[in-house]
Amino acid sequence: MADLFTSEKFLVYDQKLSKYLSLYNGFFENSTFTVFRFIFKALEWSGHGVPWLLYIFWQLLVTKFSRNFVIIMAGLIVDLIVIAFLKLLFKRHRPSYNEGDLPLSASKIDGFSFPSGHATRAFMLYVILTNINFFASQSFLLIWAFALAYSRIALGRHFLTDVVAGSFIGALEGYFTLALLPLLI
Repeated sequence: MADLFTSEKFLVYDQKLSKYLSLYNGFFENSTFTVFRFIFKALEWSGHGVPWLLYIFWQLLVTKFSRNFVIIMAGLIVDLIVIAFLKLLFKRHRPSYNEGDLPLSASKIDGFSFPSGHATRAFMLYVILTNINFFASQSFLLIWAFALAYSRIALGRHFLTDVVAGSFIGALEGYFTLALLPLLI
């Protein structure tokens, strides 16, 4: 068991487990694959940074920089900075088993895998939106964050460790942004 935690063996185990958890594991029939792929692609786009940035920017203009939208935008900016830095630092390549699925995909914007930006964004938004009481259902947000994070593995965009680390980093980003609140408003 101690041998598992050498970095090379751990990464190989992570890659094998991630493929097993993905839609590319060979267990899905074509029709089942298509249905699940559609659901996971919808989740993928629900956590994509560009629509979030555009929507929040528009809301800032419409609401004349309301407090909640300033906080959310700050979280999105923190997320972009942290993710860009970490992806360039680690430069981990994405799984190879879905390369044919990447054109016009939400994940084509960057080529690196660690950590998952969708997972960081989902959990950062969960922390911020629940703490500012912006969204009525905390349970729905938490289910969305976990489902979105899993979609990254299911679609073969990320390895399990990319998503787990991204989820924790995103929660930390959310709390960091909330700690900056007195400086923002």
